[in-house]
Amino acid sequence: MPAQEATMRAPRAADPAGPGAPVVSGREIAELADRLTAPSSMVAGILALLDDQAAPLRMVATRVGQSPEIAARVLRLANSVLYGQPCSTLDQAVVRVGVQSLRALLLAAQTYPLMSASLAAYRLPRLALVRHSAEAAEAAQSVARQVDGQVAQEAYLAALLHDLGKPILAIAAETRGLAIPAGADVVAWEREVMGVDHARVGAWVCNRWSLPEGVVRAIGLHHHEHPPEAPLALSVWLADAVVHARAGDAGAAERALAGARERGIAPDALEAVVAGMPTERRESRPHDLTERELQVLRLLAAGEAAKQAAQTLGCSPSTVHNQAGQAQALLLAREEGWV
Repeated sequence: MPAQEATMRAPRAADPAGPGAPVVSGREIAELADRLTAPSSMVAGILALLDDQAAPLRMVATRVGQSPEIAARVLRLANSVLYGQPCSTLDQAVVRVGVQSLRALLLAAQTYPLMSASLAAYRLPRLALVRHSAEAAEAAQSVARQVDGQVAQEAYLAALLHDLGKPILAIAAETRGLAIPAGADVVAWEREVMGVDHARVGAWVCNRWSLPEGVVRAIGLHHHEHPPEAPLALSVWLADAVVHARAGDAGAAERALAGARERGIAPDALEAVVAGMPTERRESRPHDLTERELQVLRLLAAGEAAKQAAQTLGCSPSTVHNQAGQAQALLLAREEGWV
């Protein structure tokens, strides 16, 4: 069966009595994935509007604006280098991003708490996975412009979600006190212990979310032995390797360069993607924000909802919304490196 088709199937339940059977069954993983990735009421409401072809996009934008976290993600993509003129309103951003990409962004925002948690089974601290995914998204967008500029937006979204299966498998492993041995190959360990790897689990979830087929396949193939031929999947495959290489993984660097050569991409172009990624965040502070406003922005940027931020700061959710201001403020803070 072609690798692309394999990503579309649900994880299979293994025979627990069979020799060498996975410790965790496919059914358990599927049920866990469904439970952990169920859309919130806010996201579900916006998705329902997107499914209603009669609903005007202005209404969609209004609902998106009720969540500063989601609005910031939409504005960030709408103002990325994929487009020419800057976009200053949510109405414009929703139109520019499009329904399918907005759906993926909504679900990426929905899974932020899952992605940002510490993963003991993988020896990853809090926020490590979400930072990797964010860097991979930026890299995939850049790689896609070298491969096929038409898939750059989808490459960004697919890379943002490419490791979604990892926290799901981590929770399944941690319930049994399992952890990947130091120095072990992550994907090989997953397949041996779980009977499935995180790429396939992530693809299965995104398929159930009805995300575009190309995005689903790109997620499912990002750990494939050979670089995929499809431009979208290739962009995510290379981006994942590039980000690992940038973190000091020599094997990933070799894999990225070999994959680029195999698919006719000049090594210089790939190295330019690595060199173009920021290595540190600026510590400048916006002069027109108070310390409390900056604290609010940092909490929202870290993925906390307004209610959580209010509890942390000892104030009301309405105060958090007032101090956060427009979602554009959060976008600006992120882009300038203030949070």
